[in-house]
Amino acid sequence: MRRRMLLHLVAAALAAGFAPPPPRSARVAGDLKEMQGTWVPARAGTGDYRWVIAADKLKVVTRGEVTHPTITLDTTKSPRQGVLKGAGWVCRGIYSLEGDCLKFCTDGDNAEPPGGFDGPKRGKIPFVFTRER
Repeated sequence: MRRRMLLHLVAAALAAGFAPPPPRSARVAGDLKEMQGTWVPARAGTGDYRWVIAADKLKVVTRGEVTHPTITLDTTKSPRQGVLKGAGWVCRGIYSLEGDCLKFCTDGDNAEPPGGFDGPKRGKIPFVFTRER
């Protein structure tokens, strides 16, 4: 009896639109899918470079030089966190993805991710990109 009641409550909640959040892997895959493509600095004069994201790889192109770090995302944290790993270096940061605006903020190589984009815990090295069309 108790089991049947629990099943009815769960079914009613799902029917009412109270579905549980997607699993972490689905959220990560969703963010990474949305990040695919070429990203350029949002403000002119902030450097001649671009990020090209394909699958879980990041190609950083600057003055003809190319690096190929991997991207790992953690959507369980708030703000969401990302880790870029290259040959001999690790860059931990936070990210925000809103439409065609990608923000990534870090405190530098091998540092812990900052606590936010603004306020006293803000990161020291912010990047703001727009999607290249």
